[in-house]
Amino acid sequence: FLDFVDKIASQRLIEVVRASTANEAIQVLGVKKVDAIILDLNLASEKSFELARAIRDQPGGEHIPFAFVSADASLTDRVTGAQMGASLYLNKPMDPDALEDAIQRLLLLGSHVRPRILLVDDDQFFTNRATAILLERGMDVKVLNEPSRILEVLHDVDPDILLLDLLMPGISGFDICKMLRTLPR
Repeated sequence: FLDFVDKIASQRLIEVVRASTANEAIQVLGVKKVDAIILDLNLASEKSFELARAIRDQPGGEHIPFAFVSADASLTDRVTGAQMGASLYLNKPMDPDALEDAIQRLLLLGSHVRPRILLVDDDQFFTNRATAILLERGMDVKVLNEPSRILEVLHDVDPDILLLDLLMPGISGFDICKMLRTLPR
């Protein structure tokens, strides 16, 4: 696994900082800015989850995207990982392409690019309320109250996330999802 990480890092000019213990990881975070963390659960799930909690408690640690990696991914570990704020949960063994994709996703998540959200709902009161909440959390929100215009707006907005009302007049959220799956993107 570490050989894969080193190979991808050298190809992509990414600096990798390793920590063998929880204390060492916390020390590294105290002196170095990291863009993403990959945490191996083979250290024992409880200790890894404690480390994840400690990372989140560090100044700035709440925003660092991280992934858990495990050879044996139980449902309990996956749920706990999600509760700890993990962005990804990866299974070992990993092929190089999957690992490279995971690293790129983590780096993108940590790039502080505001996610673009397209909110599609015919209820203007709801979209105003939801927009206020999402803007407070640093997201870029575009609203579409006329679901029949989805194709033209989708192309203009190019959202990272699409939030849909399921029950709208004319076209349902289910219909929009089915239609979107037919698009190459």
